[in-house]
Amino acid sequence: MEAIFWRYWKKSEDQLFCNTMSCKKCKSTYLDIEGRVAALSHTFRMIENPLFIIELESNTDSHYILIRRKEQLPWHKKIIPGSFYKFTHMKKDIIFKGKYDIEIFTTTQDSCISKTKEDDYEFFSIENVDECIELVSYKGVITSIVNKEAGIFKLDGKVLLVASFLMEVSSELVSENPASKEMSSSLFCVGDKLEIYKAHLLKGREGLHTLVCCGRSLIRNHREFSPVYNFWKSNCGILHCLHVFNFGLSFLYWLCDLETFFLNVLFKNERPQEKIKSCQWKGKKGLVWKYVEEQLKDCEKRCRSLLLEFLLSDHSCILKQFAE
Repeated sequence: MEAIFWRYWKKSEDQLFCNTMSCKKCKSTYLDIEGRVAALSHTFRMIENPLFIIELESNTDSHYILIRRKEQLPWHKKIIPGSFYKFTHMKKDIIFKGKYDIEIFTTTQDSCISKTKEDDYEFFSIENVDECIELVSYKGVITSIVNKEAGIFKLDGKVLLVASFLMEVSSELVSENPASKEMSSSLFCVGDKLEIYKAHLLKGREGLHTLVCCGRSLIRNHREFSPVYNFWKSNCGILHCLHVFNFGLSFLYWLCDLETFFLNVLFKNERPQEKIKSCQWKGKKGLVWKYVEEQLKDCEKRCRSLLLEFLLSDHSCILKQFAE
């Protein structure tokens, strides 16, 4: 199995995960575990098998559950963070062996899931909050779109949502047109009701409270749609630059400013917006991607692991590594 989203992370830590899963033929004792879902990842799209991770709190312990069997991927849609579930016929495993040695539970073909108790999830109120807070959950409505392709939206007219670091790699953030079979990352629309779990709360530009999602985060849209598990990539120049170099939030803001500058200056010459905003346009590189690639040609491209962003206790995600 290749690393998560090989286009950007072929040499990342996720390759280590893929190479160190225990042999399927090893004998293991099957276990049942029960607890509260403290966190749920998106379904990360891989070349061979998509997967998602659950953090389950049981008494004073936390356990990680990795779901990668195709027939069990639909479980993701029914799992509600904060509620209690029982998982049967599970087996223990270790991933990232020799470096992190993270203990997890994996499912078997006989595994089942059942909700044992429903609990109300506490969403955060950001009124009168000035400091940056790690991993809060928020419920809001999209009131305007800042950059749809790059995944930046305004909620409730006062909160900025940055989903850019999850775009292109999460099955739930891709939509498919049944008629044309075309896929798009432009999933969200004005009026959509969203629940955002485990996002970073920052004081962003223009004093706006900003929710930035990383590999630990989950975005739930109340509007019904089916996740897309197969490999796909958008043609957004900003997302391409963002995932190739992995330089964090300030880099994303710079890319958005660069695109806006190109549009305002070059659009007077009646050049199509697609030539500026796209990664590829009529067989040639889009202007944003071409410019960034040239300017940063001597810079080392950073690797990123979505799995470790979710699993590591110190939560060393891309936002903490390149904090402003």
